[in-house]
Amino acid sequence: MGETNERLNILESVFDVVRIVNPKENIEMESNSKGQLYSLPYCNCFEVWKNGKVCENCISLKAIESKSTQVKFEVVSGRRYMVIAAPLNKNDGDYVIEMIMDITDNDLINDLQQLSGFNYYDVIENLSKVVVTDELTGVHNKRYIEEVLPYKLKQLEYNSNTIGLILIDIDYFKRINDTFGHVIGDEILKEVAGILSHEIRGKNDWIARYGGEEFLIFLSDMTESTFTKVCERMRKKIEGASVILDDQSISVTISLGCLLIDSRKSMEMKRILTYVDDLLYKSKELGRNCVTLETIVD
Repeated sequence: MGETNERLNILESVFDVVRIVNPKENIEMESNSKGQLYSLPYCNCFEVWKNGKVCENCISLKAIESKSTQVKFEVVSGRRYMVIAAPLNKNDGDYVIEMIMDITDNDLINDLQQLSGFNYYDVIENLSKVVVTDELTGVHNKRYIEEVLPYKLKQLEYNSNTIGLILIDIDYFKRINDTFGHVIGDEILKEVAGILSHEIRGKNDWIARYGGEEFLIFLSDMTESTFTKVCERMRKKIEGASVILDDQSISVTISLGCLLIDSRKSMEMKRILTYVDDLLYKSKELGRNCVTLETIVD
């Protein structure tokens, strides 16, 4: 750990903030004179950024999972920050070195913007959107689920919100592709995604293409009564719609696995996705075009 101290000293001379954290356990660490790590009062990242919630683009957890250094940019009160998270493996846990630099007045970035004529920060934002968007349907993609859902689930520890997850499968979609062709199948995917997107109201809610003909929807602040109505409304909206292609009217239905989570415990994404996938399977067993809903409560 003596080496770690030396590295920290170098980093602290470059960055505005340097800290060692174990984000999975909500522990902040500091090395003492003997090079040993010891705990400090933990300061949540979202308190620093004044987001009031766990960051959807948390790179510290991502650094641990990918075992690689991650970079992101944040804007707070008009100031722009570059954040770097590098994994630091220790026998007693997974740690991350977080490094934060205020780059608002960075001469190099400002010079690049003046020379090139485009806004560097807009480019970063647009690129960020592209990598988490499904090209065909325009909704979020599976990468977005993998990056955002773990932190949405972790938020359950810090607030009293109840969240709903809906896994949706277009019924007999393979048959549609085999009968009408993949071009028609793609049009149906876009139509279904569009209808479902219009059913999402909250600013914190989202829809993502989970894979193939499956979509995952995240809804926040849901009561069981409201959640049940929303799920059934989505089913009916798809059932009542039709895609007109080459003077043909093609109708589809969907099966839904719906999980309401009313818990103050952090939950593993894999466990939750398995749970909601099982509920979707039950809907298919019941004949499709139906809703299967359950609730997880503390």
